[in-house]
Amino acid sequence: MKNNMMLTVSIFFLGTLIGLATGSCSCGNRTEIEEVAIPLVEKVPDPIMVTATTAAGAPDPIMAILVERIDVEITAYCPCAVCCGEWGDGNYSNGDPVLLTDYSFALSPDLQKRMVLGESQLFIPGYNREGTVSTYRDTTSKRLRSTIDVIMTVGEAHQRALEWGRKQMTLCIAEDDDMWLEAQP
Repeated sequence: MKNNMMLTVSIFFLGTLIGLATGSCSCGNRTEIEEVAIPLVEKVPDPIMVTATTAAGAPDPIMAILVERIDVEITAYCPCAVCCGEWGDGNYSNGDPVLLTDYSFALSPDLQKRMVLGESQLFIPGYNREGTVSTYRDTTSKRLRSTIDVIMTVGEAHQRALEWGRKQMTLCIAEDDDMWLEAQP
């Protein structure tokens, strides 16, 4: 004779989710098996209307499900030996040459898992001119955290990097991996 066990789970909201597993065998007797505590999962956020900046540099209202906000520091460098030390040879960390027309940035190690080297792009307020975006092409020092480093390439690049200073912004990451920067007040 086959003894089929049927399992049902009832879930109760009591500050945390409680699962009460009960079972019954083919004879119809109900037996309490085990009480299981399941941590309460945070409610998935509703979509919000945000104004991102398009590749053309124009405000673009979009619907997004924001999954993370990371406070970042935006710093600047030029490809000289003063800014880059022994790596100041005019090349990115992957060996590609830095071009005078480049709008690109470097990421600290903790942010690198979020973007694809050579592909991911951001519009960086105060850095990109209208109609341009910056491409992730370089890496920062391993000791830095939550840092985006923009490269200055034209004119007095080193002086422009010094004048940029340090800017605080928020990197916003949406459920579909879209990303944008917001200036902090």
